[in-house]
Amino acid sequence: MTQHTEDAAAEIGIMPEEAVFIGLKKVEHLSIDIFEYGENEYREFSIDNIREILPLNEKLITWINVVGIHDNEQVKEIGALFELHTLVVEDILNTRQRPKIDDFDDYIFVITKMLRYYNEEIVNEQVSIIFGQKFVLTFQEEKLDTFNHIRQRIRKKKGRIYRSGSDYLAYLLIDAIVENYVLITEKTGEKIEDMEDEISDSMSEGLTEKMTQLKRELNNLRRIIRPTSEFIIQINSLDSDLIEDETKPFFRDLLDISVRSSESVETCRDMLSDNLQIYNLDAANRFNEILKLLTVFSALFIPLSFLASVYGMNFDNMPELRGKYSYFILWGIMISIASVMIVYFKRRKWI
Repeated sequence: MTQHTEDAAAEIGIMPEEAVFIGLKKVEHLSIDIFEYGENEYREFSIDNIREILPLNEKLITWINVVGIHDNEQVKEIGALFELHTLVVEDILNTRQRPKIDDFDDYIFVITKMLRYYNEEIVNEQVSIIFGQKFVLTFQEEKLDTFNHIRQRIRKKKGRIYRSGSDYLAYLLIDAIVENYVLITEKTGEKIEDMEDEISDSMSEGLTEKMTQLKRELNNLRRIIRPTSEFIIQINSLDSDLIEDETKPFFRDLLDISVRSSESVETCRDMLSDNLQIYNLDAANRFNEILKLLTVFSALFIPLSFLASVYGMNFDNMPELRGKYSYFILWGIMISIASVMIVYFKRRKWI
């Protein structure tokens, strides 16, 4: 049973609003990293329990990054302390959610999928982002370096991020994820282009397997990038006080990036489909060449086999068998027939 099927089976029987972790445990322990910044100051530290930083400092923007959502109880506790809806907590714990956005007035809840290459395969991690006044709460399955450049911006204590609110930080996080889609689709396109050379060079046995793997990856990308474009359209149409007018143009730019990624996926699908057609056509042509060669050999040996079978019969009254040069004459006839047939086949361009 595949992991996807196992996860689907795990969801059966779960009551609505029952928060249960569904997915793979990717880290040993849940960790909580904190960034607090504002007015050219910042603090960066880790805590063991979310209660340690409550209540939040209202003068600073607080980014709380939770890594390791397999811990049901701690995630539920965080949800309760931030007064998150039970369905939001349930969605955070269920790693099989599709990208989406929900507006809960006091906060905006976003589910995204972070993509990366692992052992030459595309894998995804669910990232949940919740942002309200003066805080951003993120939940990751495991700690990756996709957000490192955002951390570096905060550490420098300057730039737009210090002049903007939590909505701009949320934009940067989503932008980091969506920008990575472009890199993933470009690399996938390069793999498909490299495959064209393999098709023309040889009929590798592993080529069909590679094409199947790429097709599977493109289908997964499509399932992730399409709904991502949809929720970015939704976030641009929100009438929420949590998104400042100065930040709205940045969210609109996200739509361009997601559309470009979506178009790249469709282009890659078309390229892969063309490669598959070329591969099948090349395979058919090679098979026809082999079949033609076998047919020519069969046609050559039919009259030769006939002559050999005639003079291979055990009759006494066969005068040719007693001739002094019968053996050589028969060989001459057979070679002549074969030569005439080969010349004829070449003139007809059959060989």
